[in-house]
Amino acid sequence: MALAQEKASMKIFAEIEQKRRNIERSKHDFEQRERAQEDEEKTKEKNEREHDKNWREGQRVDKRVGNWRDFQGGGSSNSGKKGRWD
Repeated sequence: MALAQEKASMKIFAEIEQKRRNIERSKHDFEQRERAQEDEEKTKEKNEREHDKNWREGQRVDKRVGNWRDFQGGGSSNSGKKGRWD
């Protein structure tokens, strides 16, 4: 009788230990996914900043604004001119 109880208690302890390990593994996997997602977001933000920096360094912004001003009628001063919506 004592041997059967000992086996039953050992089985219960083994199941508890297995559940604990499964929980730890799940927690570890979740933390890894979170870290990977954070790293991916940081990389994406860095790439966007780098792209914006490269875009601005090419003076494309000034060129585009200048082209738009030329299209609007030559320069930034529209004194006396009526636009489409006036």
